[in-house]
Amino acid sequence: VAGLSASVAEAKRELERQQELLASGDAPRSAQERALCRVDELSAQFKSAEHALTSQQLNLKVLEYQLAAADAEIAQAKDRLSYTTIGAPIDGVITRINAEVGELVVTGTMNNPGTVIMEVADLSRMLVLAMVDEADIGGLEPGQRAEVFMRAYPDDEFAGTVDSISLIGLGQGSTAREFRVEILLDRSKQRIYLGLNADVEIETRRHEGILKVPSQAVLGRKTDELPTKIRENDPLVDAKKTYATVVYRYVKGKAVVTPVDVGASDATHTVIRSGLAEADRVIVGSYKVLEKLKHDQKVKDEKEKPTTQPADTQPTTTQAP
Repeated sequence: VAGLSASVAEAKRELERQQELLASGDAPRSAQERALCRVDELSAQFKSAEHALTSQQLNLKVLEYQLAAADAEIAQAKDRLSYTTIGAPIDGVITRINAEVGELVVTGTMNNPGTVIMEVADLSRMLVLAMVDEADIGGLEPGQRAEVFMRAYPDDEFAGTVDSISLIGLGQGSTAREFRVEILLDRSKQRIYLGLNADVEIETRRHEGILKVPSQAVLGRKTDELPTKIRENDPLVDAKKTYATVVYRYVKGKAVVTPVDVGASDATHTVIRSGLAEADRVIVGSYKVLEKLKHDQKVKDEKEKPTTQPADTQPTTTQAP
């Protein structure tokens, strides 16, 4: 187009020159006519080139739209292709495969769940589901430490933390409610299989710097049956109450009844808040023997040489921790 524009301008200049020569009589009319025809010819070619250029520009716009549509089709095809690859939302280990290659699976909808192809679990974060009775749920809160014991690993203890506590108890009618408590286990090198049974101990309160004795050593005695000196002078004995809480100390080969003030207890031990000293030796044994034990009754330390008294009826002693 630029070349034709230059040719048209040159032809016009030549036409003007021929017209001047014709006017002065120095050139024939035929030369002027040839120059005019040349201008008309080049002008027509120039207009044709302009129309062709405009047409090509419009065609370029059409091609751009077609290219955009092709890109959209490619993106749609890639999106459809991505549906053929199902990725797990988490990193983990495949724990169950429900569908094999070649089987038909169904995509889930709003009201109908889809086919579960496989299950993936993050075994680096293991949760233990514990059911806690309503009588104990009030003392639990997230963040408390817990110890988990599994029958599959009888020699191992697994530490964990209370992760969540259900707000709704399970149970019907007047039956006791149980609450779902999730324990998050600390990371361990031991691989734990899913679905194992376990027992959980949750630390609801920590007592430090205290005395505790085996719970079997803590007894109830009628207040009227206590020695008069202890009943009247010991501040831990309430004369208005029928029973007093006592333990038996081992003092010079005899059992000495000692009133105590007890605190919290677990399955094996009871906290003694007052009434005992750290060095006191407390008598323990079966309930049958301790129930018959009397104040100032002679007893034998099990660490000493055995006597003729049968071992199953002989109280034993231990030092209060």
